[in-house]
Amino acid sequence: LVAVMSARFEAIQVETKWTNKNSTEKVRKMILAQDFLFKLTKLIGSSELSEFAIKKTLASLEQVLNVSNVALVFSESGSSITTQRALFSSAWPLSFEENMFDESITPASISHLTKLIKSMCVQCVTLPLSSPNGRLGILLIEAEENRYFDEFEIKLFESTAQMMAISMGFQAKEQESRRVALLEERAVIARELHDSLAQSLSYMKFQLARLQSVFGNQVLKAGAEDIVNDLREGLDNAYRELRELLTTFRVRMDVRGL
Repeated sequence: LVAVMSARFEAIQVETKWTNKNSTEKVRKMILAQDFLFKLTKLIGSSELSEFAIKKTLASLEQVLNVSNVALVFSESGSSITTQRALFSSAWPLSFEENMFDESITPASISHLTKLIKSMCVQCVTLPLSSPNGRLGILLIEAEENRYFDEFEIKLFESTAQMMAISMGFQAKEQESRRVALLEERAVIARELHDSLAQSLSYMKFQLARLQSVFGNQVLKAGAEDIVNDLREGLDNAYRELRELLTTFRVRMDVRGL
């Protein structure tokens, strides 16, 4: 009976140690996650989410979750992937595929997949960054095959993706508003130049032609023909440059270009 009780007591001690160690590790992770969210909120609130800030955020998230890689792959138009636009904490994501942004394949919620890549089993956790205008990108985590994610780690991943999507959406909207305001300001300047300077140059060209037609022979006798030709050439160049400037001001190019 004593031997049985001793064995049970020893098992209880081992279990208690394991529970305490597990609880301590879980509390440590939760503190790190809370500190990460606080710093991310402060970063988003104080400045724009620049490339450097996103890279720093991804590196911090990799450390907090203790995974091999965290990446953010951007979408160009919300439906197609752009291989040239991706930020990552360690390296280009091994699990990258062209069909990541196919909404019929990739769900809108968080998804777990295990893929065999270069003779290695990689666990991939993905979550699209959605906005009213479409998908901005995909937040991707790569970890070992047997990596278990706690519920609070999944919540941290979702909160990070949501905060980044909101910040990127507001930032894109603000940039679009500034672009529209700039185009409107350019249109106003173009109208002002057309109604003032362009009309004045046209009037001067007309008057120079009148001067040459009225005093043509006297201009030749006085040897002022070269001066008149230089004036005409200067006015023509100024008028052509002004027209090019007006054309540039009036051009409306979409953000995505041609």
